[in-house]
Amino acid sequence: MIKPPQVNGLVLCDRVRVEKEPPSFNLEGIFLTREFTVFPTPIVTFDVYASFFDGRGEGLLRLLCTQLEGERDIYYYDTWWVFSRHVQTMHLVRSVKKLFFTEPGRYSFTLAFDNIPLTVRYLDVKEVH
Repeated sequence: MIKPPQVNGLVLCDRVRVEKEPPSFNLEGIFLTREFTVFPTPIVTFDVYASFFDGRGEGLLRLLCTQLEGERDIYYYDTWWVFSRHVQTMHLVRSVKKLFFTEPGRYSFTLAFDNIPLTVRYLDVKEVH
């Protein structure tokens, strides 16, 4: 039986640094806005972090970026994900490397499991001169 997990958060940041001893996730340069002087932008790179708990089963985990004004999907990442009863909290760290923004506006990053939306984070992309 599949039970979608609860999400502690979805965070966009410049970099996630993972420490093994003691185990920790260090999120550097958290942002909700990005500014650019030219559109379409050059390719941008950043990390996405999320943590989950209380999920059961396995299925497709999808991170999807959508330009809200045109309702156009501009980026996605799919991975097969397995939740086990023995694991209370799981972490997702994903480096986004092949994304660019065609115009200023609001973009959403949606995390879904087995086609069930779990959480959304919004990013405002602005033009500066």
